[in-house]
Amino acid sequence: MLNLIPKYCLLALLVCILEGAVAQKVKEKKDIVYLDDVPQYKIFKTGGSLLKGFSFAATTLEGDTLIRFDFRAVNVPGLPHENIGYFWSYFQTHFTKTGKSVELDYTTKNALIDLIQQYRIIGNGQVDPEAEDRLIEAQKAFTVSRIEMDSLSLARRLLLKDKNYAAYSKTLVPRGRGDEPVYFSESKIISGGTSPVTIGTYQVFANNSYGITYHILKKDGSMAASVFFERDKNRVFIRSMFDRKGKEYFIPDSFGNKELLDAVKYLVWYGYI
Repeated sequence: MLNLIPKYCLLALLVCILEGAVAQKVKEKKDIVYLDDVPQYKIFKTGGSLLKGFSFAATTLEGDTLIRFDFRAVNVPGLPHENIGYFWSYFQTHFTKTGKSVELDYTTKNALIDLIQQYRIIGNGQVDPEAEDRLIEAQKAFTVSRIEMDSLSLARRLLLKDKNYAAYSKTLVPRGRGDEPVYFSESKIISGGTSPVTIGTYQVFANNSYGITYHILKKDGSMAASVFFERDKNRVFIRSMFDRKGKEYFIPDSFGNKELLDAVKYLVWYGYI
């Protein structure tokens, strides 16, 4: 029993520390951020507008710039069978002292304040380099998504310039936006949140030791694309029937319903079904 006393003491100490951390109150007043009523740093708009989005800067209380948050957006144009386009917004973030940068999936001042507190990025009027690196590491996945969104935006712009695509898009089911949820209902492909519509179907064309091939069909039954999974290499091939474009990539495991849905989502986003 005596051997357990130190463990209980350590546990009690840990609880006190955690309670103390939770009890810390962060607030912002007139661009100054306070932690437990002690001023820590300033954060304020440096440019932009309600329409285009605002950029911000975090500085010391004396006005030395610590971090710049520059607003950026990727505009994804709507296609002829969609009602509107959409855009992704984010902050291109620069750390003044180290010169490092990171893209953040945030777009508001309050979100930035919460993020700075979550990672304990600013303390004693300076940026903590270790916290800075942790944030950069945590945002790597978002940067990959942003690069993919840039590719999507470019691909859609090229389709809009293609005279043949105008006719092709008339064979697709009208819908709201290209980024609406996509899911399966049995073999049906459904798009939309509050007003879902069936935009096509899928069927197995071939299934053998070499791999499995799916045909992705438009609602009228004509073929929009093929999806092939090569078993021995765990490689996926997506090809549209419109322009024979698509992509090839590797997956870590076998090809199932989730992997097929990922491939179909690509075809939806890129305007092929």
